[in-house]
Amino acid sequence: MPADHPLRSQRVWTSGVLDRLAPKVYTGRMQNQTTGMSATGVPPHLALANEVADLKEKFEATLAATRAEFGEQFATLPAQVTTAVLAECENNGAVPLTAARVTELMATPAEHAVGQN
Repeated sequence: MPADHPLRSQRVWTSGVLDRLAPKVYTGRMQNQTTGMSATGVPPHLALANEVADLKEKFEATLAATRAEFGEQFATLPAQVTTAVLAECENNGAVPLTAARVTELMATPAEHAVGQN
């Protein structure tokens, strides 16, 4: 309603009574956290949409915080793992373990069992 609407010239708007009553009115979106009162007559899909919106906000905040804290570490993680594995493992002429070798071992486990002759 525009500020110059004729209804705004009525005493209820000009007397200041609304300003005096405002602190005594509890408001909220779907539920007031202070009183615990919930809105009634609201379609269920609207309540669900509000919950989805709240979850989206929380997810985006968590994602931003995670990226800020771990973003650079994630980028360098593969190199760090490679360095750590190579530092701890020594190649003394043994057959390297590759994806193809693992597939072969899984296909014929009895033939490759350790200690079996």
